[in-house]
Amino acid sequence: MDIVKIISITPSFIEEHIIQFLDIISDSEHEYWGKEEFLYDLPNKWNSSIALVKQSVIIGFIISSLKQNTFHIHKFFIHKDYRSSGYGEMLLKEFENKVMQDFCVHYISLKVYFDNSKAIAFYKKNGFVKTTEEQTLLELRKEI
Repeated sequence: MDIVKIISITPSFIEEHIIQFLDIISDSEHEYWGKEEFLYDLPNKWNSSIALVKQSVIIGFIISSLKQNTFHIHKFFIHKDYRSSGYGEMLLKEFENKVMQDFCVHYISLKVYFDNSKAIAFYKKNGFVKTTEEQTLLELRKEI
């Protein structure tokens, strides 16, 4: 695996790299986020969200916010060219360490579409458990 860096995501980082962010999410069937959603301010979003960068190219990111003593992951993507190479696990571990160390939070949650079997398998492999089901989504949670 090549050398990668973890970068804190800020509004200016998103502004500067919006094309890369949109490219990373472009192959997701249910994706609707645009620049406005990426820049939307949420509690502790700019203190918790991170990107994985390799030679100035964003290969993945987690955008999250604090909701009731749990960090909720709104977006967790790895660029399609880098999937199944360990980068997702690396990014998730960095995120978990960051929220535990910086915020003393011990839970993370996210929602995933029922039809995204690869993502569901990844999350379960990494310790997430199902908490609720909605019409087309599963909500998963992990104690860290």
